[in-house]
Amino acid sequence: MAKDYYLILGVAKEASVNDVKKAYHELAKFYHPDKYPNAPERILKANEEKLKDINEAYKVVLKEVEAREKSRLGDFLNGIFNGRTKNKVKTEDEIIRENEIAFDEFQDYYVKIKDRMLRYNINLVEPIDRLLNPSNRGKIMAKEFADIKVIINDALNDYIGSVMAYDELMKLIDELEPKYNEFGQTLKEIKMSLINKRGKIKLEKINSYMQKIKDNYRHIKNKKMQSLFMEIEEYAAKIGIDLNYFYNNADNLFSVDLKNSLPNLELVKKTIIEQLAIYGECEENEIKSTTNDVVNNIKAYNDLMGLIGQIEPSYKRYGATLENLKAFLKDQKGVLSAAKIRAIMLHLRLDFKLLKMAKKKDLQVEVLNYAQELNYPLETILQGRKITDLSYFELNLIKEKLLSRYENNIFVENYVPQK
Repeated sequence: MAKDYYLILGVAKEASVNDVKKAYHELAKFYHPDKYPNAPERILKANEEKLKDINEAYKVVLKEVEAREKSRLGDFLNGIFNGRTKNKVKTEDEIIRENEIAFDEFQDYYVKIKDRMLRYNINLVEPIDRLLNPSNRGKIMAKEFADIKVIINDALNDYIGSVMAYDELMKLIDELEPKYNEFGQTLKEIKMSLINKRGKIKLEKINSYMQKIKDNYRHIKNKKMQSLFMEIEEYAAKIGIDLNYFYNNADNLFSVDLKNSLPNLELVKKTIIEQLAIYGECEENEIKSTTNDVVNNIKAYNDLMGLIGQIEPSYKRYGATLENLKAFLKDQKGVLSAAKIRAIMLHLRLDFKLLKMAKKKDLQVEVLNYAQELNYPLETILQGRKITDLSYFELNLIKEKLLSRYENNIFVENYVPQK
């Protein structure tokens, strides 16, 4: 069965190019995966298929509508240039009748739209009510009703656009406020000024607020990152770490984005402080001789292999491996400088923390999805605790319980009693 592309987009057969574009943008925004980051996989896949249909429908319908409008314009221009368009003089009765029809049609349209206008506080209701006095029927030109419709539709679209932008702005403020607070700044003043202003602020003003907040956050984030780079450099100097190798070479073994990620840089700082606490500060002469002192290189190499031995079982439990790192280090004993080895150790500790965090987050999503699929109250299992407070292994136990319950449900549904 052929797809009804107009139905998919929710537009009429006689829709204009603007109608088609507006419908497409609204649907694309509604079904975009970024809008539902925590939705179950099946819902995300369904939305993805829906988006494919919407994109396909948009291309087909837009092409048809553009061709139709171009054809109409061509016919009109041909009529003018070929002398076929003649201005027919209408009689007074014909004009009055045309105006009466337009009056009735507009009245029907207004009955449907009035509640929305009142709800959106669009201040056109009172003048339109006066305009639709029965005594005006036939006296107001049909074209004027068409112009009023355009004004109403523009007002409604402006309101809806400003409301959607307002909601996005408040969401942005909620997301960035904790980060602003971490930087010793606040969004409280701007947040207070926006309370109860939903639908009352112009779209341009809201966009200005959003841009200002984003630009300022980018600025303070860059300042924070520069501060972190300096702190990390200071600690690296104390422990004798080759930072150039750490940023530009060691990441080939671990594929971790450090320079562009503020949370990762904060984790680097925390991890290098831990490493400093374990191994202590290097003496100045030891740091200067790290490239040539084979004894120091071997000692650092042995420390690294000991760390790998400690961490590797946990890596395997998380479904990861250190085989590539071990293969790289196979012929490096006494060759690789102690400063570079310490850079690898820092990367290894950091990579393990990031792996643990990622696996824990994946497990949290799985638990939530199973609970949702089973319509099972998660509070029963969590017993008053937050899901983010549970360890990886506690989450794994909960997942196994839910999975067992899920499989039992499937078994019961598919079970056919023996006769």
